[in-house]
Amino acid sequence: MARPGGPLLKAKNGWQSTPHRPALESRLPAHHNPVMAQSPTSGRGTMPAVRGTLPALPACYVQSKEVSHMQSRTVQGVFLFLALSAACLAQDIPDSVRSAVDVAIAKVKPALVRIGVVWTDYNEGSEEKYEASGSGTIITGEGHVLTNHHVAGHATRIFCTLATKEVIEAELIGKDPQTDIAIIKLKGETGRIFPVAEFGDSSEMHVGDIVLAMGSPLSLSQSVTQGIVSNMELVFPSRRFGSLTLDGEDVGSLVRWIGHDAPIYPGNSGGPLVNLHGQIIGVNEISIGLGGAIPCNTAKDLARKLISIGKVDRAWLGLNMQPQLK
Repeated sequence: MARPGGPLLKAKNGWQSTPHRPALESRLPAHHNPVMAQSPTSGRGTMPAVRGTLPALPACYVQSKEVSHMQSRTVQGVFLFLALSAACLAQDIPDSVRSAVDVAIAKVKPALVRIGVVWTDYNEGSEEKYEASGSGTIITGEGHVLTNHHVAGHATRIFCTLATKEVIEAELIGKDPQTDIAIIKLKGETGRIFPVAEFGDSSEMHVGDIVLAMGSPLSLSQSVTQGIVSNMELVFPSRRFGSLTLDGEDVGSLVRWIGHDAPIYPGNSGGPLVNLHGQIIGVNEISIGLGGAIPCNTAKDLARKLISIGKVDRAWLGLNMQPQLK
C-alpha cells in the first residue's frame, strides 16, 4: 500500500514526504506499503521493495488512530491550497466542452464508490489495526467493483460508500499484483441491481484528449478533476525511478500507463479515468508529477478473469533480460 504523505523527495538526510500533504504516522508492513519510506531519523516506517528514487503511488489515504493537532492543521492547509488553486485556474470553458463534461460525470458518478478498508498487523506481540481509503467503480449490476490491488488486496474488512451515501460492506473477489488490479463485490440484498459505468476503448485515446479523474481524494467526498492525456505509453525510466513492485511483482513489466495531468491525490487510486463520452478509459494508480492510469483495455480483460476464477494465470520462463551496452 502506498505511503500516505504523497510523493517522495530525495533530501540530503534521506527520504522525506512533500510538505503540502499530511504526514500521518505510518508503521505499516512493507507488503501493505510497497512505496512507503520515511526519513531514517524518524525511527518509524519500513523501507519498501523499491529500487531507485521512485515517487509514491497516490494510493490509499492511510490514517492511524493518532492524529496530532499539527496534522489536522496540515489537512486544513490542503483544503485552502486546493481552493486557491481552483480559483487561480478558473477560466471560461466552451459550452460544448462544459456540456460534454456534465454528461460524462452524470454517466459515471452513480457507479463511483469510496472504498474504506481495515487491515491488521502485528508489532512486537501486539495486534494493530489500520484504516485506509481509496476509490473504485461498479462495473457489473451484481455489484463488482474495479479498483487497485494496493487499495483492497490485503484488507480484512472492506466498506464502500455509494454515490447515494449508502454504506455497504464488500468482499475481495480476486487480485492481480502484477498489474495492480483487484475486484471486490458489494454485499447487497439478493436481486439488487447496481448502477454501472461502461468501459471505453483506451486504444482510441490520443495525446491532448480531455479526461476526467474521478474518485475520493484524501478520503473526502467523491470529486472530479480535469486534464488532458499527456502520454499514451508512460513508463518508469529505470535509471531515474527504478521499478515498482507489489507483492514481489514488477508492475511496470506489463503496464504502460496513460499519462495525464488531471490532478490526483492520495485516495484517488482505483478511481476511473473517464473520457468525455462518460466511459472508463483507465484506472488511476500512480503519480510521478503526471498521473498514471492503467489502460481500460488491460483492466477490462483482467476484471473478467478475476470475476470468473478469482486469479490471473500467466506463463513464466524465469528469464530476466537487459540491453547490452557497448
